[in-house]
Amino acid sequence: MARQTGQFGAVYVKIGGVFTKIFDTYDWTFDTKNELLKIPIKMDATEVYQPSHNDASFTAKRIIESSAWLGFISDASLNDTLTIWRLDLIDSNNAFTQLTVQGFAETETYNTPSGARAEETFKLQISGDSTGANSWSFVH
Repeated sequence: MARQTGQFGAVYVKIGGVFTKIFDTYDWTFDTKNELLKIPIKMDATEVYQPSHNDASFTAKRIIESSAWLGFISDASLNDTLTIWRLDLIDSNNAFTQLTVQGFAETETYNTPSGARAEETFKLQISGDSTGANSWSFVH
């Protein structure tokens, strides 16, 4: 599994062919994993594996500063909406990465303690396209 983490970023959603910024994020993680299949061979003394498919997810937090876009992730999650997202991210080394991904909003959690700022934690599950190809692209 490969993991990229960072402190700051912005999340955009593609609406009508145009990417629209929906909120800023902090404390984000982008995980990728190559799923492997065990290929059993009779009498073989070692395990043999074959790459199957890639898996990826994006998890981040945001400070809720206004009601704009509040509930967008929940709505996308509840309606099983396959969405194209753009993630503009600054990693832990202050390097900029831009990801364009296709995926589903999986989870969203609100935290609104008394007397403190309201926060949201959310997770996007990245999905491959119908050809089975990866659905994310990097720009550094």
